[in-house]
Amino acid sequence: MNDSTANQNWFDANHRYLLAALAIVRTALEEYTATEKSNLDALEVKNQQLQQELQTAATAIPAPSAIERLCRVFGLSAFERDILLLCAGIEFSGDFHRLCTIANKDPQQYYPTFSLALAALPNPHWDALTPNSALRRWRLIQIGEAHALTLSPLKIDERILHYLVGTQYLDERLAGIIESVNFTGELVPSQQELAQRITNILGHHYQTKNQANSLPIIQLCGTETASKQAIAATVCHNLGLNLCAIAARVVPIVPGELENLIRLWTREVILSGSALLLDCQEIDTTDIPRITAISHFIERINGVLIISSREGMRIQQRSAIRFDVNKPSSTEQNLVWQNALTELAPQLNGQVKSFSKSV
Repeated sequence: MNDSTANQNWFDANHRYLLAALAIVRTALEEYTATEKSNLDALEVKNQQLQQELQTAATAIPAPSAIERLCRVFGLSAFERDILLLCAGIEFSGDFHRLCTIANKDPQQYYPTFSLALAALPNPHWDALTPNSALRRWRLIQIGEAHALTLSPLKIDERILHYLVGTQYLDERLAGIIESVNFTGELVPSQQELAQRITNILGHHYQTKNQANSLPIIQLCGTETASKQAIAATVCHNLGLNLCAIAARVVPIVPGELENLIRLWTREVILSGSALLLDCQEIDTTDIPRITAISHFIERINGVLIISSREGMRIQQRSAIRFDVNKPSSTEQNLVWQNALTELAPQLNGQVKSFSKSV
């Protein structure tokens, strides 16, 4: 089975699992709004059937579903999971609109609220409402305007909604600040060796500590900007990570904006398995507010962080390993030219080697 087929199998199985999980939450709303005992008895039977369907879907899926992975990585309780599914249900089915309207006893209130969740969903707990809860701390949901927290409209974050159905993309709120870096795979031998050394170091930490925030920061120093980016891309390719890059000059200096960036990127690391390349090549050392913001960013960011700079950044609270990236040797450079010119060999009448030397 190729990767494309495996991905499609997971995508289809994830869809079935998500629908089964949503059906259970919808049944909880139906039980809350039911008025006759006969209806409640029928709904209880229906709920048992749906629980069985969920188990069947869980058995069939080749890897953990998106909702289950989300619960694990963010530490969601069963109640928080159901709140998230309740908010997702509004996006997928008109039944959720109808049931929320009935439960809220107001045709204008077709949305979920914390009050509704506490009343209708099983295993409720007040901690789920606090700012430090996983739902709010990681901004998995958004809270609208109202005169009371418990009556405020709840909405699932769009990035999280797409994640639940199996679609990955870089959060649009990071657009213009953080950009994806493509893997080229073109390194000279000395750079390949350096990339492998860094891969081994980071891979060792992943295996022994299994904590993204325990990883050492990798500092690539020197003037070879393109080479350092290629090395970073190779390392991430080896580790199975997506590489993104941010220029030091766009790191926000306003505290609120900086904290928002840190939280969004940390969430992205968790959701998509990404690493970050921080480009400090042209940093202005006299710009104290920005230097302070960058230092704070470096200390607080989680996951794999690779810094590209000329002389190296001062890092106080996290371990860091410095590597100097030098220009390719003349032998390596000649090899690069020969490989690049190989495709032109017929036109050069076999003079590739002499031509590369002359260049």
